[in-house]
Amino acid sequence: MRFLFKNHIENAMQSLRASRGRTTLTVTGITIGIMGITMIMSLSVSVNKLINQQFSTTKDSVALIRSGLGGNVERSLSQAQNITPLPTLTEYDVQDVARITQNSAPMSVIHNTITTTNSRVDANKTAIIGTTEKIKDLAELELRDGQFVGQANGVVIGHQLSIDLFGTEYSLGNVLRIQDKPFTVMGVLKPVKQPLTYLGVNFNNSAIVSLDVSKKLTQNVAQIQQIAIKTDGDSSLEKAISDITAKLNQNHHDANDYHIITGKDITATSDAMLLSLSAIMIAVSIISLFVGGISIMNIMLVNVAERQREVGIRKAIGATNRHIIHQFLIESVIIGLAGGIMGYIFGLIGAYTVSTFLPVSPILSWQPAVVSIGAAMLVGVVFGIYPAVRAANRNTIEAMRN
Repeated sequence: MRFLFKNHIENAMQSLRASRGRTTLTVTGITIGIMGITMIMSLSVSVNKLINQQFSTTKDSVALIRSGLGGNVERSLSQAQNITPLPTLTEYDVQDVARITQNSAPMSVIHNTITTTNSRVDANKTAIIGTTEKIKDLAELELRDGQFVGQANGVVIGHQLSIDLFGTEYSLGNVLRIQDKPFTVMGVLKPVKQPLTYLGVNFNNSAIVSLDVSKKLTQNVAQIQQIAIKTDGDSSLEKAISDITAKLNQNHHDANDYHIITGKDITATSDAMLLSLSAIMIAVSIISLFVGGISIMNIMLVNVAERQREVGIRKAIGATNRHIIHQFLIESVIIGLAGGIMGYIFGLIGAYTVSTFLPVSPILSWQPAVVSIGAAMLVGVVFGIYPAVRAANRNTIEAMRN
């Protein structure tokens, strides 16, 4: 039995080598489909892990009050990297929230060009954040050098912004200009390993000033897009949100011009959005695999037609229908396996290429490999059955005549 199986594999390889052109095109179709599945699985697992890591211990205790119409977490998350809603929160709101929960920090996010004597960073690549010292704990920021915001002309800058402006991460005491106003670097943040956060800003590329200073950059009007809060646990967070909602509704006369999202909302919505995107991409990949499967069936039918005499001779000397089916099925499975392996390799390369533009790196695990290669082999089996059965059912005498 082992010898027969080995013989089938050798015959299959010989047959596929004899038709390299057709085999290559068929393998390419499977490769494209598997490459898509591998990329999706690798990146979606990475993004999901990143989100869950950020909220693994805090999702029950953090919330974000954001300007803009309430009740739309999806829209709020879609603005995560570019906070642009018309500010509706006021300094009175900030004071009232601080009375309800002491661990809160307002955020006024302004996009402005930052310059030095020899360099500049454009407004679309950075953000000036007006806030309080509480943001340090809420965003889990750590200083590499210096101190946090405090002085009137002081600024704390992110790790990458320091490099972009001054060519080094050690820029304490240097001067930068925002709206032609000089600011002294009083602190530099350590690199933030997870720049994709629920706060919606990348602190690696941001400049942090006090809330009072940020008002001077916006015509002495505090443009507060959001207020971050943190409590001791789920129950205290629910009470805080209830009290905050009642107070803000009173302040805003029930205008519904703000909304509150919690860590649970963010993880649930992110999971749903990620699942929907993955489902769409996997559907496209399945269509590609189906086309590849049709190609496998086509090439196997051609092989059966070209090798009728061989089939007749094998049956004449004692080969059973099962042997013939196994022979052609092994050929189709080898095509699927080759496409699966190549698709997995190219999928990983594609995932790592795409990840250079994202704050995540693909996670190497056995699941994508098993699913990708297993799916490719399954396609080989499913679309190889009909040609194999057709070959086995050929009349021995007619096959030998052909």
